[in-house]
Formats: sequence, C-alpha cells, structure tokens
Amino acid sequence: MVYRYIHPQQKELLPTIKQTVPNNGDIANMTKISGRTVRRTLKNYYDYGDVVPPKIAQTGRPRALNGLDICCLKGLVEHRPDSTAAELRQGLREGMQIDVDESMITCTLYRRGYSFKKLFTIQSKVLRAAIEQSKEKRDDYEAIVGDLYHDWQLVFLDDDR
Repeated sequence: MVYRYIHPQQKELLPTIKQTVPNNGDIANMTKISGRTVRRTLKNYYDYGDVVPPKIAQTGRPRALNGLDICCLKGLVEHRPDSTAAELRQGLREGMQIDVDESMITCTLYRRGYSFKKLFTIQSKVLRAAIEQSKEKRDDYEAIVGDLYHDWQLVFLDDDR
C-alpha cells in the first residue's frame, strides 16, 4: 500500500470510533485508513495516552561538554583570547572538573562561531610567539608587543584551514 499522510486530528477520532465499532477492519473500511495504521494508532493511544507516540528527546551520542561547560570555555576565551587549547583544557579541568581532548575544545569553539587567528608582524621574533605555551616566551611576546607596537599597528588575519 502507498504511504498516505493521516492528520493527527483524524487519528484522534479512532479511539472514539473504537468504542462503538469493535472490529478494527470495519474501522479501516469506514475511515479509508489501512488496518495496520488503525492498530498502530490505537496501540499508541493505549500505551501513551495519545495517538502520536512521544518524540525521543535525544538521539545519538550525548555531548561531552554541556551548556555550562561551554559557557565556562567561552569565559576562558574572553578572559584571555590568546590562550592555547592546552591552556583552555587546563582551565576546564580546574574550573569545571571535566577533562576533554583539545580537539573537542577546538571543535566546540568552531561550532560556537570562534575562529583561530595567526599573528603576522614585521619582526620575525614575534611571528609565532603568540601561540607559545611556554610562560617565558609568552611574557617575552607580551613585552615586545606592549612596548614596541600600538594596537593600530597589529593586523590579525584568518588562518585558512
């Protein structure tokens, strides 16, 4: 038999009809709805109290980071935008007691609309120092940029991936 959409209001009439017509086959003939649909609709009505079965709330694997964890992650990024994924991971570990992979952090930030930037300047010393994990190199970077450049001299470009 060919699939035919049956409106839920029409399905809601089937339990009422069932009270007066006991045979499902007769109901199917009267309403021009297949017998299988009549049986399934009545079963849903008896099992769930509604002719339409309830929707499954969540399908697939649950996310490792919930909304509160993501808010914490966004706060870490806003507090210190030049943090590395390892530092963000450490911040999540300390703040939310959750340990996730660095790729999970980067994917979550991409999904939330954040993009990663590379810093290009004239001096080669400063070229990639912004992404250093070493505290000493980061301090050197901040000293060089803070002392030698104004904010209008820095250019941030998107990193094409």
